Amino acid sequence: MHSQNWLLWFLGSALTIARIAHAWGVITTYGPSPGRAFGFFLTWLVYIVGAAACVYYGFAGIVHN
Repeated sequence: MHSQNWLLWFLGSALTIARIAHAWGVITTYGPSPGRAFGFFLTWLVYIVGAAACVYYGFAGIVHN
């Protein structure tokens, strides 16, 4: 979709950090923990930004063709 390389690297890095934080929170604490919350919210932020980027670059590809 001709997206920017930095966007893909940012989303991939953020998702990796989010999943590690979530796993750390699950392993170290029983019940709610800051690591789990941070991982959860960062994961969903990556999902939302990634979906918005797909929509944006999809429409940009239609307009430019």
